[in-house]
Amino acid sequence: MRNVYICSALVALFGAAIHMIPRDDKTKIISEEELGRITPRFMRGNQFERGDGGPDATYRMDDVSYKVLEYPSAVCRVFVDGGDSYDVVVLSSRSKDAFHDPNICFSAQLWSIEKREPTTFMTKTRGKMPITIISMFNQTVRRQLAAYIYKGPGGYYSDTNKLKLAFLKEELMMGSNLDGVFYRFIPTFKEQLPEDQQRKKLLAFISEYMDEANKTSKGRL
Repeated sequence: MRNVYICSALVALFGAAIHMIPRDDKTKIISEEELGRITPRFMRGNQFERGDGGPDATYRMDDVSYKVLEYPSAVCRVFVDGGDSYDVVVLSSRSKDAFHDPNICFSAQLWSIEKREPTTFMTKTRGKMPITIISMFNQTVRRQLAAYIYKGPGGYYSDTNKLKLAFLKEELMMGSNLDGVFYRFIPTFKEQLPEDQQRKKLLAFISEYMDEANKTSKGRL
């Protein structure tokens, strides 16, 4: 019986803590317009490719993606470097529910995930950073690399579960550091390269991008 009382008390305390979590401060949300201003516009001397995404993006996410991701701010830009291209998507939200496992999105786009590897890479301004690299294929592409990183309370994370746990801890501690950011990178190389060389080129670009994002956002992203 004593254990029942203890469990009931813990449940009550947890419920009270959940109700005491402060509501989101709308003034702190990064709007899509602001996200466009503080994300890198130039990489390796080249401005992002113009498309139908307006003045700040190569393209826009479709309406279904916005709804599924609970309306985050999103900037989608493609950078071209010597014939190679890098499709970079940056999402920002102050809700952990806006961040989903990207493998779900890739599968919905008819990609089959062959391998998912959490790893790290080095940057000049942020030191060692975590990242997940995936290898996937579909009916027309034999193999395609992609990579993603999350930023949330306490730092950077290589997968969604770690990010959501960081959000939960921050909320339970009544903290206000609820800015979340998702970075997704997909390269297209002009030459057929072995996968290890593709990974090396992709991580070199991402390293430069994260340093540039640190600069353009003044450490916010």
